[in-house]
Amino acid sequence: MAEHDGITEGLECDNAAVMAGFTREVFARTTTLDLHLLIRPDTDLDGHFRAWCTDEQEWLRIEGWNFCIQDVNSGASA
Repeated sequence: MAEHDGITEGLECDNAAVMAGFTREVFARTTTLDLHLLIRPDTDLDGHFRAWCTDEQEWLRIEGWNFCIQDVNSGASA
């Protein structure tokens, strides 16, 4: 991701994302995509937000309204 917020710049692993506050683990799904993400606990899932992709090990900018988002631990929709 080209934009940086000063906190996540240069972070390149799951542990670094968690240390930066991205501690909520979710699955984000569409008909064509399945993403395993780390997001901040207070993330507004209906807007644009930053997320760490645990599969590709990269930062993504997600448009939340395009996804069905489910917390990994609870199995319930977020």
